[in-house]
Amino acid sequence: METIPIEVAKEHGINTKHSTMDNGEIRYRLISSSDNSSYVRAEATEYGGWQNSHFHKFSNEIYVVQSGKIIIVELLEKNIKITKLKENEMYKLKPNIYHNVYMYPNAVTHTIKYGKSIPSLDWFKCEMLDDLIMSLNIPRMHYNKGCNEIYSAANIERLEKAINDAKEGKLTVHELVEYEDE
Repeated sequence: METIPIEVAKEHGINTKHSTMDNGEIRYRLISSSDNSSYVRAEATEYGGWQNSHFHKFSNEIYVVQSGKIIIVELLEKNIKITKLKENEMYKLKPNIYHNVYMYPNAVTHTIKYGKSIPSLDWFKCEMLDDLIMSLNIPRMHYNKGCNEIYSAANIERLEKAINDAKEGKLTVHELVEYEDE
């Protein structure tokens, strides 16, 4: 096996883009300029937190949980779907689905974005879903270097309560998919 130098990968339209998000999450990206498909490794902070609610018009996404747990919240018409995933589980999102992801503390995910003719900008903010998350008492946590594990644990408890309320029919939920704790 021969290693491909970064310069050769760039000549073939393969680029990298690594960043720290506003919530402290670290993302490592591998992006194809020919079709804008991409791979993203996301690493949550020790506090965990929400990403930003959004949708893609053209991209399909597959989330794979490498370690830890995540919750995916989707807005489907006027209903909410909550899916909880643990290590080694995956989930596929189709285009035009408003969604947000809560990454538990220290969770690591792999996200694959793919599709035909994906434009370079295929990320659209969805404040409506952020508002719904707030109204359902699902905590909208933001990265705060001053917060501690007690604060984070309290917010995770509220998130778990929202999932339990959904199971008991106290929330309008289209579908609830959850794993069984071992």
